[in-house]
This record gives sequence, structure tokens and C-alpha cells, in this order.
Amino acid sequence: ALSLMGLLPSNARITQQTFQFEGQSLLQCSEAGWRQLRARRIAMIFQNPMTAMNPTMRIGDQIAEVLCLHAGLGRQQARKQSVALLDRLGIVNAAEKARQYPFEMSGGMLQRAVIAMAVACKPALLIADEPTTALDATVQAEVLLLLRELCAEQGMGLLLITHDLAVVRRMAQRVAVMYAGKVVEFGKVDDIFYRSAHPYTVGLRAAMPVNDPSRNHVLSPIEGSPPDLFSPPVGCGYCSRCPEAMEICATEAPPTKALNRGHTSSCWLQQDGAPQPESLFFNKEGL
Repeated sequence: ALSLMGLLPSNARITQQTFQFEGQSLLQCSEAGWRQLRARRIAMIFQNPMTAMNPTMRIGDQIAEVLCLHAGLGRQQARKQSVALLDRLGIVNAAEKARQYPFEMSGGMLQRAVIAMAVACKPALLIADEPTTALDATVQAEVLLLLRELCAEQGMGLLLITHDLAVVRRMAQRVAVMYAGKVVEFGKVDDIFYRSAHPYTVGLRAAMPVNDPSRNHVLSPIEGSPPDLFSPPVGCGYCSRCPEAMEICATEAPPTKALNRGHTSSCWLQQDGAPQPESLFFNKEGL
């Protein structure tokens, strides 16, 4: 996600042969080119709103600065627009709140201010990195509803990064399940939740609480630890923790196989002739 913003650290590199956004290659993008993309076409909501804002600047001035730099507005017009954005995002007394510093706002209000700054220039793509981590359940629901409304109003795409499966189920249309830096399963949200194919996806669902008192469901944690990505495993990254692992899993990385239209999985169990454990797949009746 940071690579889409040109924010990778200096010791990182992009290994893909093609890297495009809206048909534009970003591999050789200059710093001036990145500045044209950031905020205007791609924006990001960072995980911690307290560290995403400049503590020495007022909230309204920070949003106004984005509008001045990327939308070409004058300072006075940008300030009015920043207040309007805060008001649209449900902040009461927006003009007063715009004059406050980040430490004077609650976590929920500050997250709304971060979202206001991110959507100020109506980007085509909004990247949200755990946007509701520090919020209570009620505020979380409000922020998620707000993001859905903004996407619908502005025709904006949302790339949501989260480990909360309830948020995924509520927000996503398509889901990429990642492990050890690689996509291990990809599909529509119903494919991921009702037709889980990769053992890691199955493990995540087995560890998820079920809000149904009539069902006797025991949470099953995923045993073991993630691999060291400074020295990645030769075969499947999930091999050491997988209850269905085979010999080939430790020596060869599994190819990606299409299970149905738009649903893929990278697991040797999906290859022809592999054993099919009954415990691997889920259906709409649940776990």
C-alpha cells in the first residue's frame, strides 16, 4: 500500500515488472510525479490518527494546506472548505473544532478529521489502514458507514487493510487474504467466507467468535508463529503452521489455481490429485 503512494523506505524496492495506476506506469515515477498523485488521485488514512496529524498545527489548517497544495484553492477558501468537510463528516461545531489542535480531540473525532483530509481532493483511490483500530464499537460503525457513503458519493475505490473479519464482511466486495507477504486466497467476499479454500483462511474463520448462543463453538487458534521474512521459507509460507501440510509444501511454493470465476487459492491441496480433508471447506451453515 505504501508503494502506491511512493512512500516506501529507502531500503525497500519494487520487484514487479509492471506497476500501474489508472494506466500510468509508476515504476519510473519521479518525486514530482508522486506529488501529482498523492492526495489528488490516491490518498491514505493511516492507522493511528494521533500520529497521522501534525501536533503543532490546527486541524483546519492541516486540511486547508492539502486543498491549497493540490486543489489550488486560496487560503481563505481552503479554510471554509475544510470546515465544510468536517461538518460533512459529522463533527459538531465544525468551525470551532477546526481551530483545535489534534490533542484536543477525541479518537473518533480525530479519525474523522483524518478522513476529511484524505478525501478533501476527491481521490480515485482511498487506502484505509486499520481505520477503526482505536475506536469503540459505536464509533467504529459510524466511521465505516461514513466511508461507504463517501465511496458511493464520489465514485471512490476503497482499499481496506484490516485483520477484523467482521469489518471485512461488512465492507468488502472482493477480498485478498495475505500471509507471509503473499496473497494466498482471493475472491468475492462470499467466496472467502462461505467457500474458504486456503487453510489459512479456514484458520482465521475458526478463530472468529460466532454470535449464536444455540451453537456450541470452540475457538481454535492458529498454532505456531509467522515465518521470518528476512529468510523466507522455500515452499509455502504457511507450511509450518498448516494442519494439512504435505511434504511438497516445505520444498515448493504452490501455484495459484482458479477455483471458480474470480476465486483463486495458492495451496497444494487445490491441485489435481491432492487429498481433500473434510475439515478444510466451509459452507453457509457455518463452522
